[in-house]
Amino acid sequence: MELKMKLFEKIFAFILSKFWKNKNFVYINSNKKNLNIESIKSLVKPSDSKILNCQTNKTASIRSLKRHFVKNKIYLYQIQKNIRDNYTFYYCGFPSQMFSIYDGYVLGNTQYPKFLELGSNEKFYSVDFKLKIKESKTEKVSDSEEINLVIETSYIIDENKLKRFPTYYFKEKAPNKITGEYLNKVYNFTKSFLDKCNGYKIKKVNLYITSKPSVSYVVGTAIQTYHPNVNVYEFMNNGFAYYLNLNKGRIEE
Repeated sequence: MELKMKLFEKIFAFILSKFWKNKNFVYINSNKKNLNIESIKSLVKPSDSKILNCQTNKTASIRSLKRHFVKNKIYLYQIQKNIRDNYTFYYCGFPSQMFSIYDGYVLGNTQYPKFLELGSNEKFYSVDFKLKIKESKTEKVSDSEEINLVIETSYIIDENKLKRFPTYYFKEKAPNKITGEYLNKVYNFTKSFLDKCNGYKIKKVNLYITSKPSVSYVVGTAIQTYHPNVNVYEFMNNGFAYYLNLNKGRIEE
């Protein structure tokens, strides 16, 4: 997926990409809270893997979200330029769902990382994922130009805060410990649903999601360029005021 960046951002990212020496890396994307790198080191093999530390302390406004997104794209550009099939790639952090979805959307489903998720015991664990494509049954879609897709894998979203369009749900709560089987289920639902949308006049899908980073990332990989445009909404200040337009690669309100 081609990144939509300003010219000076792309030049800066290109220069940084030329200094990569280690083929194995850990990509940390965090804007909700900081991740202590020491807490994941025991899971990273080889131990000398390059750390891509995309962390921002506070993103409580659209301005701060946009600043983090610029940093996010610069790291994604470097990954695209350097990743190879035989590289070991870890993904972790505490990002807004819009950012982890964008990571998956850009990096695609040709090579998945090893996900590092925080368990209920406050310790990280590793999730290995291999994509197994299988058509998923989805409900009939309304022939409307704009619809809502709600993916609830952790907490329930207040339907009164959604836009007033036909709404469709994925409501299977994630297990306490994320598994490859569950990630496949989420991927296949998302792709099957959006594939079905292509058969109607739907032009825009408003995506509302509650999930861990690995789930959001996999949702992003299921979204294809031939699908209707997807806007990923961010819950902030008790509402969904901001969204990431995946097609344009831009945060809007």
